[in-house]
Amino acid sequence: MSYTMEDFQREYVKDHFSQLTLEEQKEILESLPPEQRLAGLSPEQIRQYLDQLTGGRPQRAGRSGRGKRAALAMIAPSPVWVHPGPAVWVSPAR
Repeated sequence: MSYTMEDFQREYVKDHFSQLTLEEQKEILESLPPEQRLAGLSPEQIRQYLDQLTGGRPQRAGRSGRGKRAALAMIAPSPVWVHPGPAVWVSPAR
């Protein structure tokens, strides 16, 4: 089998990738799909990196399945407030 131009180009990139700037390396890696970027890492390495990014905080779960009304309730304060003690209902002033 002969040594082709494609063979030379692959070998050249492998030999010289480390000489690129970090920005150039990042640009090349970002052109790959996430599955290929993570393929060389163990699940433990991925977990450790995610923990490092999140500061050890557990990841938020996805949608809880509650509807739009519940999502809005988390964003906007409820118009009704319950005082700790005897049940007192206060409506907001308009």
